[in-house]
This record gives sequence, C-alpha cells and structure tokens, in this order.
Amino acid sequence: MKKWFQTMMVVMSLCFFCSLTVSANEDYAYKLKELGVFQGSDKGFELERQPTRIEGLVIMLRLLGEEEKAKQFVIEKELFEDVPEWAKPYVYYAYAKGITKGVSETSFAPEVTLQSYAFLTYTLRAMGYKDGVDDTADFIWDQPELFAMSKNLVNESQLSNWSVQPFYRKDAVRVAYTALKTPTDSGKLLAQVLIEKGSLSKEKVVSAGIDLPESNQQESGQKSNVSEQSGNSEAKPEISEKPVLPTIPSEKPEEIKPEFPDEKSYSLIGPASATKGQVFTWAKSKGMSQEGLDLIDIYFEICDKKGLNPVIQYAQMCHETGFLYKVQSLAGLNTSFHNPCGLKVTEGGDGFVADSHKRFKDWYEGIEAHTDHTALYAGVSGYPKTETPDPRHFKFLKGTATMLSDLSGKWAPSWYYHRKIYQMLQEIEAMP
Repeated sequence: MKKWFQTMMVVMSLCFFCSLTVSANEDYAYKLKELGVFQGSDKGFELERQPTRIEGLVIMLRLLGEEEKAKQFVIEKELFEDVPEWAKPYVYYAYAKGITKGVSETSFAPEVTLQSYAFLTYTLRAMGYKDGVDDTADFIWDQPELFAMSKNLVNESQLSNWSVQPFYRKDAVRVAYTALKTPTDSGKLLAQVLIEKGSLSKEKVVSAGIDLPESNQQESGQKSNVSEQSGNSEAKPEISEKPVLPTIPSEKPEEIKPEFPDEKSYSLIGPASATKGQVFTWAKSKGMSQEGLDLIDIYFEICDKKGLNPVIQYAQMCHETGFLYKVQSLAGLNTSFHNPCGLKVTEGGDGFVADSHKRFKDWYEGIEAHTDHTALYAGVSGYPKTETPDPRHFKFLKGTATMLSDLSGKWAPSWYYHRKIYQMLQEIEAMP
C-alpha cells in the first residue's frame, strides 16, 4: 500500500509539473497574441509543432516593428517561385532590407522547418545586434547561442534541449516574449523600442507582464490619471479573453540579475582557495560521511590537473547532493549514481526523475564529468574535449561562466544558485 501511494505521488507530481509547463507556454502565447507578435493559426497556437521559416520571419518583422511597412511593400520583381501570396510582402520586404535571403536564386523554402539557431539569429537582429565575421559583429549568424545566453535571452537548459530535441513553436514564443523584456544594443528593452516606434502600446506591454523602466511607467500612469479626470464616460477598460494562468517560477532567470556588491569574486580557474585540511574539517563538521570525505582527495587531484579551484568544485558537490544525500534527493538520486553535481543524460529530462540523470561507474568518473563540465564553462584551454564522461559537453557552453557568480542562471536557472556555494566557501576559509 505504501509503495502504491509513493508511486501515485510521483505520478501526480509529474502531472502537476507538466501542467505548469503547458500553462507557461500558453501564457507566453496569449501575451504575445495581445501584443500582436504571435497570432497562431486556424488550428490554434499549435505550440507542439515545429515552426517554419516564414513563421519565424513574420515574428521577427513584428519584433522589429516593421510588419505594417512589410504589408505595404511594393514588389517590383518576384524572384522566388515557392512563396505563397499572403507571405510575399513579408519575404520581399525582408529581402530588400537584407534581413533574410533565399536558399537559392529561385527558392525561399518558406515551409522548411526553422531551426533554433536561425530563430535566435532573427531575434538578435530584431534587438539590434549584428551578425557577421568581421570585428564589428556581435555574433556569427549560424552560431548565435553563446551570445544569446550572454544577453540572458536563453539559458543552458533551453540550449541543451535544442541540441537533442526539435525546436517547437512553444520555444519560439518563449524566446520572443523574453526578448521583449531584454535590453537591446541601445540598452533599452525591446518593448521600449517598439513603444517608441508606435508598434506597441504601453498599456498592453504592462498588461503582458513586462516591467518598463520607472519613468515610462510614471508617464503611462500620468496619462491614465488625465483620462480619468477628464470625465470621459465612454472610456471602457479593455476586456481580455485570455484565461488567468499561474505565474510560473521558470520565468525567474528572465528577470534582471541581482547585484551582490559585498561578494568576494571567485574564479573557477585557479589554485585552491583553501587547504585540503580546511575542506576536510569543514565537511566533517557538517556531518559528511566517510565516503564523502574520501572525495576530497579525488577533487584536489583532478582539479590540479585541469587548473580548476577544487574547493569550489567540492562545495558545489555538497550543495548539489545535500552533503552526499544526507539531505534526501527529491529526484531519488543516491550514491549509486556516482553523480556529484546533478548532471543529466545527454537528451535531458525532468529534474525530478532519477532516470533523467546520468549514472557513472564510480566516483572518479563522476568527478571527471563534473570537472570537465566546469572546465568547459570556464573556457579552459583544450575544451571542449572529444573524449569525456560529461554527457552534456555542448560546445556552446565554452567560456560562458568563468566566475562562480556566472553559474547562476546558467548551470541552474536561479540567479541565487551560486550564493549557497559562496557561503560554503566563506565557511571553509574560516576553518583553522
């Protein structure tokens, strides 16, 4: 009976998690629909379908605030033989502006599946960033992932998933919505830029959950007060058909990263920031098992070879495993996994499911994987490696997190992820 109850609790938890994910995706879609950025089709939003090239192009033109100009564009000469009538103004306007090209002199391939890198490139262009191969370019057109992550447009979890799974319309709406909340090359939020161009209204932007700088909000509020004081009895609040959906915690990494001015900087690369004896004394004071204490020697040995700070790596292991499962894992992991940092299998999966996580043959291999993943983040010379036990050794991660604080929002979605590790480092360094 107890086993049945536990199984049902797991199933219910998974169903709840999935329902939140679906709600989040629908919420992004409804918000973008209100803003006129994403319209869906006659079949609805079709969030579980892969987008096409033409769909991605239309969304980009809307993020540029150029849709109305595209609709009015006069086509002087048709080049492509495969563009449907409704899409011609969009395609030829974008072509004339140098925004996009065809796949050949006579084909645009509007129905070809849009890949994640192409949509990120479209979005970054809409945000004013330049792609190319010269010194003035911000990124290479078919390798935008690292730059997009540096701008907090996407995180590692999203990029990792797209490395092994298709890019769906639900992914596109999330990226598009995040872009509106993200600074452009001018420093202004994309939503601000579109408001100034007259493509979006402040009221709808605020209604869509996008926080504008205070000056803009005050200005919007002043206009509202004037309208109320004018006694215009015909003014009616806009009624939205969008259902009320829950606020999803996964939106956290899309917010502005908090500052920690008094925080000491820790580089992932470098010598140990404390002695092996200090780490041992600290871990033992926390009730670490003998098995966990034995890992200290392995971390110092491997990190010394790779040029990583072993104290950070060991502290991260303590944080990720709850001092080697002294705190029970919500995903059901235990020491038999030999997984010191919660690394998932290559194809990813639910963080609350044990089988989504990689099993290693022993602690040495697990720590090799952990430190290889960190070395890749830190941009250590020789990475990415061709031979590594790290199951998620994706090249786009290289150099994206050189400092401990950089792990927040990248290794894990929370901006506060590194803070617990930071506190552990402070405690370790205070040991005699």
